Amino acid sequence: MQKINLGIVVCSNRDWVTPFASSLLGMVLHLREQPLADEQMVMMKLKNQCSLLPDAFETAFEECLRDKATHVLLLADDMIFPRDVAHRLFAHGKRCVAINMRLKRIQSEDFASIDMEGNSLTSVGKTGLEEVTSMSPAIMLLDA
Repeated sequence: MQKINLGIVVCSNRDWVTPFASSLLGMVLHLREQPLADEQMVMMKLKNQCSLLPDAFETAFEECLRDKATHVLLLADDMIFPRDVAHRLFAHGKRCVAINMRLKRIQSEDFASIDMEGNSLTSVGKTGLEEVTSMSPAIMLLDA
């Protein structure tokens, strides 16, 4: 029997918008309805008014480790995602897996992940995993 202690980390330096809050609520309800494992615990680390987001994420990750998390799901407060996003990421069985998102630039076709040759990695028309040299932690699952 597998036991999963999932830490969900959201660090913000602004108020949440409704689409993100709805996505987060939908995911938490989905985790309750369809647990990731026979034995599951979900802990939330919500940090607001963070002046340095990387430091806030690191602190929250360390709190998850102290609280015996087996996995940590990092979420950026401006993302919109399906309610089964945790299940989708877990299904890959990787120590670190993340989504590839478009960069937030006007008229940008570039994505946040960088491929093994140092180029922006497009996800248009693709499914599955690709090895990268760099990726955004906007939606990222890590083994703890």
